[in-house]
Amino acid sequence: MSGIEIIKQGAEGRLYRHQFLGTAVLSKERFKKTYRHPTLDANLTRSRLMQEARALRKARLQAHVPTPRVLFVDPETSTLVMEEIAAPTVRDWVLTHSGAAGAHSTDLDAVCDQIGMAVARLHGVDLIHGDLTTSNMLVTDLYLATATATASSTTKSPALLGLCMIDFGLAATSTLAEDKAVDLYVLERAIKSTHPKVEKDMVARVLAAYEREATTAVAAPVLAKLDEVRLRGRKRSMVG
Repeated sequence: MSGIEIIKQGAEGRLYRHQFLGTAVLSKERFKKTYRHPTLDANLTRSRLMQEARALRKARLQAHVPTPRVLFVDPETSTLVMEEIAAPTVRDWVLTHSGAAGAHSTDLDAVCDQIGMAVARLHGVDLIHGDLTTSNMLVTDLYLATATATASSTTKSPALLGLCMIDFGLAATSTLAEDKAVDLYVLERAIKSTHPKVEKDMVARVLAAYEREATTAVAAPVLAKLDEVRLRGRKRSMVG
């Protein structure tokens, strides 16, 4: 490794940018939790590390949702090495393109379609992202996103997406409609808090694309559960 640069640090770990075998990569190092028994902490950290690597691979190969390729997993240092995707986050893209007055556009519609399609595909293979925010999605190819949004309904094979999903650190596998609904609710709340000027249009567009992309067997129970999750969320807000 060479030219190591720390680009982000959170409660769970650090994110580094560097070169790995001649390729620009990002390395995610998980912190040790000193409040846990060392053996328990090592086992839990290793399990989460391997689960994240498997989730990234499952999303890309089974759900046909672009993710960074995992290049190396080091259980000894709790580090995951992934290719670096040079693209803006959906958060930054929307803040740049929605305008001061929250102006809408066909490009924003296309990105929202991509988000809904990507989440539906994850849920179709029973993969829960766990931290769906617009900061954990990258706009990699707007032209592809726009073309896919109009052509996906006419092709039998999964349409290519111009969106890349990242940060599967909280990912899990679940067949429960409740878990998938909570995943959508987290995304809905993230959009509302981060993009208040366009949140109504964005949420509606994302959910419509989700319903179109998902099979009826997945979409119907999940969207029904989403209404229940919203109600519980509102009650918690009222109670404080």
